[in-house]
Amino acid sequence: MTDESPFLKLPEIVMDNVLHYCDYLEIARLRKTCRSLRNYVDSTTSDALMTSVEITAHSQEVRFLLRSRSCRIDAHYSQSKDGYSMQYYTNGKCEFKTKKIHGENYLEAFKKDLEIFMKYQKGVISHLRIDLPPPLSEGILKVIENRGSTLKVTEIYVFNLPATQLLSTISLIDAQCLENLKVFTKEQRDVIDEIMDLEQWKHLYYCQLLNFQISQPRRISHIGMFTGNVTSVTAADLDFLKTAFLNSSMFCCCKMNCNSIADLSEIAEIFGVQPFTSRGSTGGVLRLWFFRMPNDKTTVLSLDVNSFHFVEFRHKKTAEVPSDAVIIG
Repeated sequence: MTDESPFLKLPEIVMDNVLHYCDYLEIARLRKTCRSLRNYVDSTTSDALMTSVEITAHSQEVRFLLRSRSCRIDAHYSQSKDGYSMQYYTNGKCEFKTKKIHGENYLEAFKKDLEIFMKYQKGVISHLRIDLPPPLSEGILKVIENRGSTLKVTEIYVFNLPATQLLSTISLIDAQCLENLKVFTKEQRDVIDEIMDLEQWKHLYYCQLLNFQISQPRRISHIGMFTGNVTSVTAADLDFLKTAFLNSSMFCCCKMNCNSIADLSEIAEIFGVQPFTSRGSTGGVLRLWFFRMPNDKTTVLSLDVNSFHFVEFRHKKTAEVPSDAVIIG
């Protein structure tokens, strides 16, 4: 299509309506048509309309997976001898088997496409997954940062980033939108208390921290579902969390893998009763306390301090509490 095409002479309101119903792939195609159309597309506020985004990188390859309500785009960028090759799938069908581009690096090509996507993605992304090895992560995350505004993301899964890049990545997400966070690192048990200083932390409902640790367990009291590693937990911490969870309408469960747990005698003293002890299904010993829920006779809050260094709070039906156990409160 040339710059003199009648299509480019349509009234702006018509052009805007056309772009309003275009998804990311269609916008990307329009941009490649000609310079005038690319300039017009770039000046509009079109939305890429993607609801799920996954960026996964391995040695010499990046995968860019996008989903919307009606479309699935799966792009693979890999290094070749004289440039890079690309495979592109839409809705499960191979649009072109392999396209080889000479004289350009696969990572730079991906970053250009990511930059275009970031420019046009304005709606809420329900799921964002970022799985990047450290050598590639800095340049890719810089593209997201250069977007100029926070991404609206409901759920983000982040894998293999070092602590500093993890914190920077979470900071790129709209704090008012983020609800679910899952983090995994191959680094063993680094303490990452800085994550709890982020505005995004305050709004989480679900949080899973794998291998990273936190040292201030009281700062998870607002989270509905938490699984993660904690350096230590005291009897006073458990009492604080118990009170917070009893009075939270959002609470569902909390499981902490702890390096150090308060002595059972200290916990029993602060709660006023000895734990109910039983054998767990995996062979460990469960030490259980049960707390009466406010205004709910059918449910209790249970606390399990087991012999495998796990501490777990969860709801339990009152009818399932052993008859010889004490319900506190």
